[in-house]
Amino acid sequence: ARSAIRRPITGGNWPVDARCSHSPGAGYSPEFVAPAVANSAVTLYKGLEIVHGRGDLYWGQLWLSNILAVVPLGQATFLNLTGMAHYDISSAYLITYEVFGPRPHTSYGTSLVIDVYMNFGTIGVVVCLAAYGAVCRTCQDILTAQHGFHAFLAAGAFASLAFYVSRGSFFAQLQPFVWT
Repeated sequence: ARSAIRRPITGGNWPVDARCSHSPGAGYSPEFVAPAVANSAVTLYKGLEIVHGRGDLYWGQLWLSNILAVVPLGQATFLNLTGMAHYDISSAYLITYEVFGPRPHTSYGTSLVIDVYMNFGTIGVVVCLAAYGAVCRTCQDILTAQHGFHAFLAAGAFASLAFYVSRGSFFAQLQPFVWT
């Protein structure tokens, strides 16, 4: 019999038996990959639906959450001064709000591609991801060369979130990078 451990991040199950282990050569089970792909597809299609239903892009407004996170209490202060809600300044909150309503029990989050698309469309995806690639290349160069300890720490903070960025916002790495 197959047993499973609930995986709260993606809402799926991790199968626990010899055939589905993640040891070298074991391969990946569809039960392991499917929930993550399904959540990414939901965020992608919901984000497209939001933009096309609205008839316009957000022109950077959905990046305010991560940009303001650099300043302690920046988000809360901004929201109090403008009267906006969290879903007005974050693609992850907006997608979750559109799926689950004003009192969500969970969150779908966002993905890098739909986050950029919701703000700047197809051209924005190409330009922003090219710029992101250049920043990643610079961080790689800093990590492999001697540019001083502070530069190494900042690049390390940026690189440490590289696995998360595909399911995060474009500026998700900004706060740890700046605070380092």
